[in-house]
Amino acid sequence: MKKLISIVILLCVSGIISAKNIYMVSAKIYDQNTLLGSPIIGVEANRKASVSVDDSYHLSLLIKEMSEKTVGVSINLKLKDKKLNPVLEVELGKNASVAVGETKLSILVTKSST
Repeated sequence: MKKLISIVILLCVSGIISAKNIYMVSAKIYDQNTLLGSPIIGVEANRKASVSVDDSYHLSLLIKEMSEKTVGVSINLKLKDKKLNPVLEVELGKNASVAVGETKLSILVTKSST
């Protein structure tokens, strides 16, 4: 019985330790008022995630938790001859955007329920 209780406690603790904070990021990338892409990326907190589409764009994101309602998002967006590297403080569930010249990035970050 003691072994069974120990195993159950160990499984519960390991489940808590391995629980990861995953965020879903819905992005829209515009250049010269043209939508280049609208990727949806799952990003684990404190781990970089990225997506590329041919020669169109490359988007990398790093999310750092700030509070229950906000996260910091480090963005690296590369278009053919343009680069954006902003860091935004984003409220979960609310749109945030940044624009430089005719290049615009809009993101919506939500916490995954899994």
